[in-house]
Amino acid sequence: NAHIPQTNLSPEQATLLVRLREKRTQLAKQRNVPAYIIFSDRSLEEMARLQPRNEAAFADIHGVGAAKLEKFAAIFLEIMTE
Repeated sequence: NAHIPQTNLSPEQATLLVRLREKRTQLAKQRNVPAYIIFSDRSLEEMARLQPRNEAAFADIHGVGAAKLEKFAAIFLEIMTE
């Protein structure tokens, strides 16, 4: 069952969410961990909706702590600024 976002995303945001999920899956496989360990669906949905453009804004996303900010901010920010 695919997770249905609770928030209404625009088509552009929905497309971005797919790309964010693909990156999360790739990172999870590389690290041999479940995808939710990288980021929860809620975190990815918030990224797609808010589209943070820098680390400070990225840090405000639900589920982003210091460790995830350090490990993943650059990777996910790159997707959001493409």
